[in-house]
Amino acid sequence: MPDAAPEEDVSKDASSGDALAAQELPRVADSTRNTYAGATAEFLRYLWCKKPQLLTPEYKAQFQHEAADLVADNAEATAEAVPSVERLRKALPRLRVGGGLGPDPLQWDQLTADDFVTWLLELKDEGRLSKSNMQQKRCAVANLFNDFNQRDVFEKVAKEIMVLQKGLVQQLAAAECSEGGGDARQDKPPLPFDLYQQLALAFLEDSVAENGHCNGPFGHLFFVLTWNLLCRTSKLGCGDILWQHLEWHDDALAVFLPQSKQTARAVEQAGYPDARHVYANPLNPEICPILSLGVFMMCYGVGVGGDGDGRLFTGTKQYDRYTKVLKRVAERRAEQLRQHGLTPDDLGALSSRGGAASYSLSDSTACPSSAAVGLRAGWVPSGVGDADKRYVPAEERYAGRCCAGLPLMSPDFMILHPFFSRYHDDGSARAGVDAMVSDGVARAFGGDVPLRLMPVAQYALASVLYHWDFLARTLPPRHRLFANALLLDAPRRQELQQLTMCVLGNSAHAQREQRVVTGLSAEVMIMGAMRDAARARSEAAALAAAVQRLNSGLEDRVHAAVRTLAEEGLITSTQMTVQTVSSAITQCLKDSGLHALVSHLKSCASVAGSERAAAAVSSDAPAGPVNQATADESPATCVRVPPDWKLPAFKAADAWRAWAVGVDKYGPYRSLQGIPQSEKRSWKRYKGFMAIVEKCITSAQGAAVDWSTMTDSKAQELYAAARGEIEVDGASHKRRHDQLKWNTVLKNYESARAQRNKLARLG
Repeated sequence: MPDAAPEEDVSKDASSGDALAAQELPRVADSTRNTYAGATAEFLRYLWCKKPQLLTPEYKAQFQHEAADLVADNAEATAEAVPSVERLRKALPRLRVGGGLGPDPLQWDQLTADDFVTWLLELKDEGRLSKSNMQQKRCAVANLFNDFNQRDVFEKVAKEIMVLQKGLVQQLAAAECSEGGGDARQDKPPLPFDLYQQLALAFLEDSVAENGHCNGPFGHLFFVLTWNLLCRTSKLGCGDILWQHLEWHDDALAVFLPQSKQTARAVEQAGYPDARHVYANPLNPEICPILSLGVFMMCYGVGVGGDGDGRLFTGTKQYDRYTKVLKRVAERRAEQLRQHGLTPDDLGALSSRGGAASYSLSDSTACPSSAAVGLRAGWVPSGVGDADKRYVPAEERYAGRCCAGLPLMSPDFMILHPFFSRYHDDGSARAGVDAMVSDGVARAFGGDVPLRLMPVAQYALASVLYHWDFLARTLPPRHRLFANALLLDAPRRQELQQLTMCVLGNSAHAQREQRVVTGLSAEVMIMGAMRDAARARSEAAALAAAVQRLNSGLEDRVHAAVRTLAEEGLITSTQMTVQTVSSAITQCLKDSGLHALVSHLKSCASVAGSERAAAAVSSDAPAGPVNQATADESPATCVRVPPDWKLPAFKAADAWRAWAVGVDKYGPYRSLQGIPQSEKRSWKRYKGFMAIVEKCITSAQGAAVDWSTMTDSKAQELYAAARGEIEVDGASHKRRHDQLKWNTVLKNYESARAQRNKLARLG
């Protein structure tokens, strides 16, 4: 935010009021002050004629010598001759310039709202009052009070003046309508959203004027910012935004607007937002403010230093410049305006502001509250009820997403802005992305981007590259964007384009990139979950149909594969193992395409944002915590046992073989699932014993067990090498070790371990 101007040391004398008033002068533009001067002079002359007691004697004394001259030159004149409006107007600058304001012209505390409205009624009777200049006259009188540091006095009657003035405006409008030549609308009509889209596209297509001057980037950015910010276009509005007013907050551009003189008090009382957040719209690039800002920056650079004045739009008459560009675009699109019942004269600089407010409040019943939109627009709350309205950050951001034109009743409402991806699809980090992006920003924007604007520049560049095809197709060939140094380097541009990404806020990509999405409602999140569920059901139905088609010939393929193994001598009475047959069946499943379908379903579940669902699909188990024993298994080897399954009473060596490669139709026991409740206790002890065996084998061979190359003979060799550490002598079991059941070996091992621990504690 810009630094406040240093305060001057003003002494407490008669000139202190003049100094304080002089500090307020820069808040009114010279052109506006000249407009106020005429209305102020008319008001002072009216008071001189009708209510002279409201004027101070010191002020009237300045014109006494002129009254005396009038009496000498004209015998019909009197000493009460009143100065002309032009004479009073010429005297006004003397009151403001030269270090002193002169004497107070009014008895400030005696002026009432009736005095002002009576003047307006007299102008109305004379036919010199219209709806358009009524507001101007009120502002002129308010400015007179402000110049003499009497703002607090005027605020006491300002509310009553506005109420009476509103009724007078309605009377004028009714009179015009009754005469048949007036318009029922008292202001310019708000801009419809579809026409806003068409005009925004026209700003891009008509970027280059007939004289070759490219005003399109300025006009388009000014147009979409006034819509998204709901701000004014003239003084203390969009035209006065500085580069240092721009920041990046989470997933939105934060714009700090300067406070206007009308809302300075209301900001403190009603809690207006510190910043207004502007969101990207990748779905409709013609109205995307982030894309428009990127095009503007690549055409004109970042003017924060050097000879620039620090303004986003350099110059002092941006309102006039914008209205000329808007008028040219409106005249070229006159046919589109007629389809909406409008003419080019119906469009004004504030049409987009009114259109954005109407669109945000009427798009759906789930639209932002009127308080949120009003606070975003900077409208001063009026009335007792409106005084309780307070700024809520979440509401302001929600209103920002609505103003961006994102579809409110769709999960696409949570779409993020384009950004540079720093991770591959498999989750691994990309190397050198930061250096590439920094170099791209330097080449695109001239290398003088301040550090605080670096995030804004990065996301603006990402938007331009993400929408490059749209820009190349829409902008005229002579657009100055195509002369940018980065865009002229096609290899570097394409390299950066491949890094750009735009995803939904609830996607797995957004979580991997650690992107924060803001300004959402609960309805949008629910709609996103519903669409993910519908997509998962559709994928599951397609998979079921594909599996059904493949299943028709799967049995014949398995029989043929087993027959081939027998013919090649791989299946004999001594060599046949479950592992060999399992490998053959697995290969048949791969050849049939079933593995590819299961992998595709797992990928779909992962994209939908449910890693647990993906694990459940691969393991044929309900979604939930996945234990480590089954997480390492191949999806094709997981087997669910029947409800009446019993754990066999294996000998210790056979128990290991069953765990490693399998000794029956179920395959390796380490892949079994769905153990019946009656066998859960035995199964738990069996798994504990297998963990002890695996630990002893790992200790014996000095390496972890490699399950991918496990065979029956290798399993027997591994157990034989570690038998001495596993099968220890028991107190009451004297049989040969190879004849003991696995539960007996486990009991002996646990007893020996307990004895060793006891001796260790005693010794």
